[in-house]
Amino acid sequence: MKIPDNEMQELFNWSTVELERIEKEYPYIPGVLDGRGVVEQKLHFKEYNKRLAALKEKYENEPAEPVTKARIFNQTLKPTGT
Repeated sequence: MKIPDNEMQELFNWSTVELERIEKEYPYIPGVLDGRGVVEQKLHFKEYNKRLAALKEKYENEPAEPVTKARIFNQTLKPTGT
């Protein structure tokens, strides 16, 4: 299973924007353990995990892209198997 890079990038971008929004709207207050910002972050990570699980499920049965072995120039001159 391989989730495409563009899908992971979209999830990352969404997460980054949301966390920045939470930091702006609910700045950290020293001494407050579970302020509104902490609650919002917990909700954000629940949503993030839900979206990641959906992507994993979506691409679960798709075969991974074949892996090609890198070869140096001298290896390309020799026939494989020797």
